Amino acid sequence: LAASFGQLATLVLVFTLLVFKSSLFLILAALLAGNTLMVFLSIFLVRKEVTSIWPAFDWQFIKKITMTTLPLGATLVFNLIYFRADSFLLSILKPTQEVGVYGLAFKFFELPLAIPTFFGNAIYPVLLANKNGKNFRKIIFLSSIILFLTSLGLLLILWLGAPLIAFIQKDFTLSISPFRILILSLPLFFLTSLYQWGLVVLNRQKLLAFIYFFSMILNIVLNILFIPKYSYLAASVITGISEGIVFLLTLIFIVKSLK
Repeated sequence: LAASFGQLATLVLVFTLLVFKSSLFLILAALLAGNTLMVFLSIFLVRKEVTSIWPAFDWQFIKKITMTTLPLGATLVFNLIYFRADSFLLSILKPTQEVGVYGLAFKFFELPLAIPTFFGNAIYPVLLANKNGKNFRKIIFLSSIILFLTSLGLLLILWLGAPLIAFIQKDFTLSISPFRILILSLPLFFLTSLYQWGLVVLNRQKLLAFIYFFSMILNIVLNILFIPKYSYLAASVITGISEGIVFLLTLIFIVKSLK
């Protein structure tokens, strides 16, 4: 409820400000206002279930939870850097137009990636509940099939629909090629989203951090080598290669863990 009302308030405020052609500063303030509303609504609603929400400091617990979550936190940082490194390097090594071409393609590519993220978040508690049971392997296997088939269906639809980008604006035509290259890696992104949570459930967070650190370094090195000559096309291909490495390593280690 809090999230819904917060997002609705943000939508109404931003739309109103755009209609009146307000400044970017006010639009950003509207985003902040929507999130602030969500926070206060969350506090109001949770008070029905929890009598006190005042912070209580338990330093031993803080230390324990920090050490436990540090590898996963590092994984998220490495993942974020490798996911954005190509755009950053393009902005340094190439003209603004080429950055824009790739940026638009990447924005469209990010949309379907929300599906495996939501799926992974939903399946995580199920995996956790079956961690020591016979169903764990079955859940991983069936989830892999669902995600793989879904990604193939989306890949086909997006590949055929890619030329529609040009209907938004003719200048966007150049983004079609990098977008098509990027969506070829959809099955990899869909499956690694599941396997990384599988490794977390199996307490292999440190291994996961190492995998993403290696992928991050590889991604940065390849982009530095090939962007100067092949521009955003190189960045698109390297994104798929980097995720392919993550997929292979997570698959190998999760299969070993399941055995």
